Amino acid sequence: MKQQQVYNLKEFAARHHLESIFGAYAAHIYIDNLCEKDFIEMAQERTLFTKLVLVTKGNINMGVLQQGTEANDSDRTFSAGELLVVSPKHVIAFSEMSADFMAECILVDEEITADVVYQLSDDKQKAAIDIFHMIRDIVRHQHIYKVEMIQSMVNVLKLLVSELPYENVSVTRDLRHKKEVYEIFLHLLYRHFKTERQIRSMPTS
Repeated sequence: MKQQQVYNLKEFAARHHLESIFGAYAAHIYIDNLCEKDFIEMAQERTLFTKLVLVTKGNINMGVLQQGTEANDSDRTFSAGELLVVSPKHVIAFSEMSADFMAECILVDEEITADVVYQLSDDKQKAAIDIFHMIRDIVRHQHIYKVEMIQSMVNVLKLLVSELPYENVSVTRDLRHKKEVYEIFLHLLYRHFKTERQIRSMPTS
């Protein structure tokens, strides 16, 4: 039996012609730009990085594959407002994508609490989309602090994910404080990124 190849992020991006990528560390994909067949095949490849998939519209069926076979009781519908985090240990078998399916994916060479589907509140979904888009923008543009900014946004994403399982628990003062710090950090980082882009785009004499 032929052993399935395992791809690092750079190899994976080259194989699937991904454009929004930074080296072997981070990438962003609009899944709705892919046909259903391409997305399903892509999801079943073995990789060395974590995958975060955020559904913004529609739904798709999914199941977790372990050693090539589907895990018991892993079938479910993956729907709008949900975030799937997949570790390098597993691949996902997707099927029956709805016609209106829209999703985004962040691929990152970092360990994040994974193999979980999180149901996002409206606020958390907006925060996740903001982070996804900031990573996308940083990856796409030249920046003198590119590595540091991507790492910072990935850390913010990890913080967001780490708090998601406790979303329905009453918000303690500590969690509220962390949320305020996160929102301030996100605002300052975005402002710095925007200013830096404006400075670098100014014509030189």
